[in-house]
Amino acid sequence: MFRYTLRQVEYFVEAAERGSVSAAAEACHVSQTGVSLAIAQLEQSLQVQLSVRQRAKGMTLTPAGQSFLLEARQLLRQAADLERSGTALGAALSGRLAIGCYSTLAAFMVPPLICGFALPNADLDLTFTEGSSDELQEMMLAGKLDAVIVHRRHLLDGVEGHFVQERVPHVLLPADHRLASAAAIALADLRDEPMVLLDIPSVRTNLLPSIRAAGLDPLIRWRSGDFEAVRALVARGLGYSLLMQLPPSDLSYEGLPVVARPIADEVERSDVCLGHPTNQRMTKRVEALLDYCRATFPPKGQGINHSRL
Repeated sequence: MFRYTLRQVEYFVEAAERGSVSAAAEACHVSQTGVSLAIAQLEQSLQVQLSVRQRAKGMTLTPAGQSFLLEARQLLRQAADLERSGTALGAALSGRLAIGCYSTLAAFMVPPLICGFALPNADLDLTFTEGSSDELQEMMLAGKLDAVIVHRRHLLDGVEGHFVQERVPHVLLPADHRLASAAAIALADLRDEPMVLLDIPSVRTNLLPSIRAAGLDPLIRWRSGDFEAVRALVARGLGYSLLMQLPPSDLSYEGLPVVARPIADEVERSDVCLGHPTNQRMTKRVEALLDYCRATFPPKGQGINHSRL
């Protein structure tokens, strides 16, 4: 028999996330005494001190409390899933679904997911958070996100990737470049060319090493952390770039043409996947999102299946 209640766990999570018992009491519409008593009873049941509460500094978690918070968030989420499963079998998707999306993928994947997945499920509270792969996965492992859309090569320990769409890097060139008409480009042909680098952590730690392993040590002349700025610099003839994402438009923001060509050499792929904590069971909402992603985004190449929208 359990020695604690879900209500006690809920009050603890609220107080931990809001930093004080008073803030948790206000959010839960109960008295501060009720929240304090619930947390004390929870600590007594677990026989461990979860927090230190000081009048001036609010509530601070102990190391044991920080560890328990991760498990408590998951417990509450599973309890909510169980309640919905018991009362709404066969009904439409409902409840909270918090998804992280790697920033350079967001423009390609978030709009069709909102239009084709979120809007038809009116009772589903779907939210997206954009950021770096590491940041999003750490949020997910901390219980703040349900799943993340990232590149497989970016996966952290403790995260399992479920394939969605193939991704291989391509060469982006100005339209009048000497290699623009080539069917595919050997990396050796770019050895003396200036490069415009998409200067973000995943490119520096994943794409560049794989390109160097394939035999090209690029001459980086210009850098930008903005995807479209890189395309604009290439369109201006300031160098080539190596990118994972391939927009359907062959124009920069200035209206200047660019040309994308495949790489002739063998270069490591970095497929798009839906990441989920390895030690947790997928909720029905995450499973439904994965199924929708696989039906909407073609497994090879890029783009979407417009018949799904």
